[in-house]
Amino acid sequence: MADLPERYTKDVYRGIHYVASWPPSSTTAVGDVAVMQKRSLERVTSTAALGLPTQTITGAKVEERGWASQKTVTLAPKVGAAAPLDPAIAATAEMNVEFNAKHAILLRAERSRERSLDRLSHIKKEMLRLHEEGEWEPDWLLVTHVVQARRLFVLISSEKGASAQLRLSAGVAQDAGALATASGELNVANHQGMAYSEIGIENATPLYQALRVQRRRIRGNRVKRIGRRGRARPGEGEFEIVPVSF
Repeated sequence: MADLPERYTKDVYRGIHYVASWPPSSTTAVGDVAVMQKRSLERVTSTAALGLPTQTITGAKVEERGWASQKTVTLAPKVGAAAPLDPAIAATAEMNVEFNAKHAILLRAERSRERSLDRLSHIKKEMLRLHEEGEWEPDWLLVTHVVQARRLFVLISSEKGASAQLRLSAGVAQDAGALATASGELNVANHQGMAYSEIGIENATPLYQALRVQRRRIRGNRVKRIGRRGRARPGEGEFEIVPVSF
């Protein structure tokens, strides 16, 4: 399981261009300044504590978000389906999901809403200023967007042939990718062969985006100048703000 966080976060990022939280049920907030340890965020401070005035925008759209590994997850209607878990849920469809590879992923963030920092161009300039003045550590990153899910489901297979029986309140999804974002409420009747699972976790932030400072990849001499504390600082333009990615 040592490589599971790396595999999970890399695959999700390549699939939907969001950084996946590890563990998936952990929480983070817009404006958190953190370091990443083995793909897990450890909060160290915040924009408010650093004296950066920021404002959070809350998206009006509420939707199902998610992702499933391509060519590694198959889905079929369950034969001889039993009654729904919740009698109040009408038109419930039962489905079998089979994972055809080790560490295949099914991620579903139900009734999710995105929050983000306003005025990102200004925030980037302030990050560079703090870095120049020695107030921003090289391994810090700033969380700029988070996706908060009312209910979170994550299944990661431990082996080829892992499976799960699912119930979806709004009908049958055509494939696992559609299931990840289909309307309705999901319930997991049972599963087997999983390396990791999160079932119906409430108010998690399984996806986020973040920025960090890095040295520009340029050649030639770099001009040094003296900062307000009397220390030599790299010349303007030597560092840049880039998204956290895998």
